[in-house]
Amino acid sequence: MQTPDITPTIYYDSHCGLCSAGRRRLERIMLRRGWKVVAMDDPGVPELLGLEPGETPGENKVRTTDGRILGGVDAYGYIWRHVWWAVPLSWLTRVPGIRQVMILIYQTIAKHRNRISATCGLRPDRPMGKSS
Repeated sequence: MQTPDITPTIYYDSHCGLCSAGRRRLERIMLRRGWKVVAMDDPGVPELLGLEPGETPGENKVRTTDGRILGGVDAYGYIWRHVWWAVPLSWLTRVPGIRQVMILIYQTIAKHRNRISATCGLRPDRPMGKSS
């Protein structure tokens, strides 16, 4: 039995200024390619991502066309494979050594994303304490 195609979806933290700025930059590009971009705290999303109520993961997530949930560098690698000019970046996510450096950079940015957001004046789509 064949499973129906799933719309690829990017899930982001709408309470994070850095994540929200990324959404504002990527959304138009990805919508043209048939993707959805959805806040992690939208109804039904936490359950889909296997999150506890109120939990926000430390990384953005992507749902692939075959239903897999990817996070961090793997999520970005998947996104980049679908944008012609970013394909070379997706290749780098598979190169040993370079991959580990990309993971370290991603984890460092994710860990300090709220401080980066405040320093750069990046506004979140939804202020803390307010959900959809």
